[in-house]
Amino acid sequence: MKTYPALAFEHKDESGVYIGEFDGWCQALDEAILFANKDGSKPDKKIAKEIFLREEKNLSDILKERYGEDAIQNYRPSEWFKTCNLVDVEISEEKFKELLNND
Repeated sequence: MKTYPALAFEHKDESGVYIGEFDGWCQALDEAILFANKDGSKPDKKIAKEIFLREEKNLSDILKERYGEDAIQNYRPSEWFKTCNLVDVEISEEKFKELLNND
């Protein structure tokens, strides 16, 4: 089976423990928040971090505009980087295609 390079948020103190898409922490990469390049090439961690932080700011701006200064935002990569590192992982072709379809 073909695999693709990706990045995941791995807990700094617990190898193999990742931030999950829905349920906090997870150990299965299929359940983790992932970053992959559309062309299947190895992602650059610095560029990925910039994208995550830009997305956080953009979402924050949208929520503030729609709901005011007290809008609650749970998508907080800036906080995730305090407890996690972006690590290189390999994901299945199926998961890679799923990521592309959700983009």
